[in-house]
Amino acid sequence: MAFSPLRNSACRIVFKLADWLHFWRYPADIDVEDLKSFWRMTYWFYISGRPVTRAEKGSGLETFFERQRQAPAPLLPPGFQRHTSLSFSAVGDLMCNKGLEHSAGRFYERVAHLIFDADVSFANLESSLTSGPIVETAISKDDLPKINANPAQFDVIKGHEGKNYTVVQTANNHILDCGFDGILTTHSQLEKEGIRFTGTNRSGDEQEKGMILDSAGPTTAPCVRLGFVTATWGVNNRPFPEGKEYLVNVVRFHQHAAKADLSLLKKQLAWCRTQGCDLVIAGLHWGCEWEFFPRRYQIDMAHELAEAGADLIIGHHSHVIQPLEWYRTQRDPDRLVPIFYNLGNLVAIANAPFSALSLIASLKLVKGRVGNETKTLVESLGVVPVFQMNHESNGATRVWLETLQHAWANRTGSDRWRIEEAAKYADLVLGPGWRESAI
Repeated sequence: MAFSPLRNSACRIVFKLADWLHFWRYPADIDVEDLKSFWRMTYWFYISGRPVTRAEKGSGLETFFERQRQAPAPLLPPGFQRHTSLSFSAVGDLMCNKGLEHSAGRFYERVAHLIFDADVSFANLESSLTSGPIVETAISKDDLPKINANPAQFDVIKGHEGKNYTVVQTANNHILDCGFDGILTTHSQLEKEGIRFTGTNRSGDEQEKGMILDSAGPTTAPCVRLGFVTATWGVNNRPFPEGKEYLVNVVRFHQHAAKADLSLLKKQLAWCRTQGCDLVIAGLHWGCEWEFFPRRYQIDMAHELAEAGADLIIGHHSHVIQPLEWYRTQRDPDRLVPIFYNLGNLVAIANAPFSALSLIASLKLVKGRVGNETKTLVESLGVVPVFQMNHESNGATRVWLETLQHAWANRTGSDRWRIEEAAKYADLVLGPGWRESAI
């Protein structure tokens, strides 16, 4: 830890007490948005090496999410008449990794079909781009780590063999790491690559609108109009350029003593409906880092957004995977909203087993009629755990993704312990069924 000797000594004492008394085996009642707090930072450092594998004490969330592993049946209401369908994939954070420069063509090779064969693919671009010098990711006493990808890294994470992500979320806590130049460069590069983005804005008017994507899928059937609404819990206290507070959609999801104000997302949801969107996706950069279960208040917020019009909720930021929930809305009893509380790091900076584990979600969206109404609903959903592998040769590190199922079946050598540890975390969140199931 790059702090003063006195603070480092205090942290070590707290670590020993936490190991002995187990008071951080459960999520801590700490203001996670107070980035300068000694207790918050000490807790963060502690669980970054010992992630929290239990839900809030007395919440009953472990049992609740175990029941959610089995999808309700049937997903579509009786008498539903299909008109057209659309495949959709979603992954978590795309961050910088020094091994990416040596992994072109290989990084996605074994999982590309799960992501890029979908009609629409969605990710969170956690690494801002810049025309200036790349700052190495490091934690110091004076600043939080900056995560920014160099051109070679971005060229790898953007896609595979000519297929790029369709949409990326740019509302996350690292988007201002390179200041205004970082946002401008990120926007420019994404537009050059033909990748749509959501969560950062060119004007104040844009901030209260979502992003719309019309996709006809693989056939000439009528298109499905998707709306995207996105926000991040914060930007690591980095300053906005004067008069440009609209640049990033920020919703303070984790206010310690107050209910979060979701009005920005609700305005975006309402706008998407006025634009005739068939299905609206909410991308939420939220969650407490290194905790394998969402907080109870997150579940309440997810339900509130589902009732406000979100038809699919995709979370990221916690750096570990978290469970899925199926929520049946009161606004429409036919509608089951999948809520992915956190998909983890698809491209991870760290190699710890819990950090290198992530989820790829694959959904089939179907548009049709039930009674006298046209609706677009989720017809099927699958989740595949994937693991970031790494190998060093001739001084160069190479990284690539494997399905955890494949890695588990072929675990040998020095990677064996990492894969076995990752499997324990996958069991915690998904149950053991991932070993047998595959998309």
